[in-house]
Amino acid sequence: GTVPAGSVAAPPTYEIARDIMDGAGSFAPTFDSEQRTLRLSAKFFNLTPADLPPDVRQQLTGWLASAPASLEGYIRPGCVLMTLHMTVDKSEYEAALISGMQRLLLQVLSPTAHPFWHTYIYMLQLLNTVAVIHHGQIISLTTLDDHDLRSHDLPHQISVSPLCLDNSSSSSSS
Repeated sequence: GTVPAGSVAAPPTYEIARDIMDGAGSFAPTFDSEQRTLRLSAKFFNLTPADLPPDVRQQLTGWLASAPASLEGYIRPGCVLMTLHMTVDKSEYEAALISGMQRLLLQVLSPTAHPFWHTYIYMLQLLNTVAVIHHGQIISLTTLDDHDLRSHDLPHQISVSPLCLDNSSSSSSS
């Protein structure tokens, strides 16, 4: 096409480089990995990390047919929040979409499970399914649909009260 007077056309190499960097056009990625990442979150209310069973990680991942390829966990202060990222193959991911939470709940709420799972209040989230357990009883089991996930119509925290201050540090207010 023609370039309007007073403007400079971008050289074709610039457009190609931009498409490469953006992964756009003919440079869009077409790779589809055989691995998928499962995210399992467990939130334990009114507990400290010392209250958790020593093998809590093994108990949460024990429902998998095989050991995950990778695993990452976090425990944050306050109520205990543990997030596990498990790399599994595509078929195991699809099985988790269908019956993963049910398998997890059967594992942690079985009569032979550690008494911890029957004593406290906690919330488990696996992919798009959220379960709230109160002293070994499921009080809520919800599967979020694509609309909920896209619109962010999810439970969220509005405020924290009371606020906690570290008494050991010196501070002054003006």
